[in-house]
Amino acid sequence: MIKVQNYIKDGDNFIAIEEFEGKVPDPEYVDSAIELVINGIPIITCREWDNMDDLWSYIANGFEELIEKSEWTTEFPDQSIELTFRLDKKGKQVEVESTPSRGLVKAKTSLDEFLTAMSEGGQNFFLRMAKIVPDKQDIYLREANRISEAAKKLLESCKQKQFI
Repeated sequence: MIKVQNYIKDGDNFIAIEEFEGKVPDPEYVDSAIELVINGIPIITCREWDNMDDLWSYIANGFEELIEKSEWTTEFPDQSIELTFRLDKKGKQVEVESTPSRGLVKAKTSLDEFLTAMSEGGQNFFLRMAKIVPDKQDIYLREANRISEAAKKLLESCKQKQFI
């Protein structure tokens, strides 16, 4: 089971992005968080908040890069936290790993379930941000589409390679 939830940081509180009302203080740097839990293991939590519009774009890049290779790693925009996606040899499973201050955490899950959950999480984030920050609507809508297409292409690529 995979849980993906997006939050906007409001003072010391995190508000689910769907419930956020109002404006963000700085549209160029939106303090936000992703909660990613895979099979009960918290991979990313609100403690690792950052500028998540950048991280979601990095994740879309990762899906695109995984079409050509079996491992992808990035760092959070403004923290020394690494996020890694690693496909198994058959392309059916993905291991997700992060290195927050609480120590290395990792979990495995099916690639199909992971891509579905992450694509939906990224799209939800970008579509909601398009409403919260209308001046950047075109960018957010483009990124929502890009993460969806990248996830579909990666899954199709694994199927064509007879991995799945």
